[in-house]
Amino acid sequence: MVNAAGQSIIEVTGTASLNIVPDRITVEIGIEEYFRAASGDSVKVKIADIERKVRAALAEVGVSEVTVSDMGNYRNRSVSDKFLMAKTLSTVLTDLSQLNKIASRLPSQGISSFQISGLDNSDMESYNRQGLKAALDAAREKALFIADNENVKLVMPLEIVETGPNYYETPRFSNVAFDSGAGMDHMRRISRRYSVKVRYLFTSTSGIQSDCSSFVGTYRSPVDGSDLIITDKGKGEYGVQVGLFRLTSLDDGVGKITPDGLRFAATDAAGNPILGLITLDGGNALLTFTNSAWEYLPSGTWIEFERRVTDN
Repeated sequence: MVNAAGQSIIEVTGTASLNIVPDRITVEIGIEEYFRAASGDSVKVKIADIERKVRAALAEVGVSEVTVSDMGNYRNRSVSDKFLMAKTLSTVLTDLSQLNKIASRLPSQGISSFQISGLDNSDMESYNRQGLKAALDAAREKALFIADNENVKLVMPLEIVETGPNYYETPRFSNVAFDSGAGMDHMRRISRRYSVKVRYLFTSTSGIQSDCSSFVGTYRSPVDGSDLIITDKGKGEYGVQVGLFRLTSLDDGVGKITPDGLRFAATDAAGNPILGLITLDGGNALLTFTNSAWEYLPSGTWIEFERRVTDN
């Protein structure tokens, strides 16, 4: 398609999904005071006694770091005149298999909830890069397929927009769901989906001339009069001079013919290397700066030139 700037572009999306084994599993255990029968009466089991039993159960499976993430019981105060204190203990496990061991050791009373509140992996940044690369590869593969089917040639990506990753919501399982064995198979992995949207510049393969000498000549931009001069330096090298109207001149460009077109390197106004690609389509030359550190001529800048009629 052709966008508002007159560029011939192919726009595609690329997606990739990763299933990651978590090595940081945050578990929250809710505890609450309760009454137990004793000699015909009922005795309140205090929150400190319940917490001591829970911490002992966790210590038996090698869990020593336990924090208090919440304390109080406003719900109980509103429904009963016998206030029962509640508390939420939080800990981080390194292996999902520890869940079964903890559940089997927790006291049968005084536990109000038992749930996984978070899954993470200590090397998540590496997985994120892997997922993004897979999404970019998928987008390029799709663009290449479209270009081949439509008999056009991809030149370079003009715009890349990351539209992911999308983090699948982590389910929260109560003690009832855990005890019944429901849903734990779904907690074995962290699922993440990565997606990108990429716009590729393309040109018609039918108009690209394969004859190396066809690049040699003088070109001018019909928009602002900028000039492009390509000369044959011999031994497979070509001189490239670019005069950009009211911006800069590149006088030391040297390039070689590649399957993509004429690739060249020059020096920008700041004294840094600047790379470009020139392709031909009939009598037109498309110059795209593929790698530029100069702020006034960023990578992806392209200019279309027309061959001067005085050239043979």
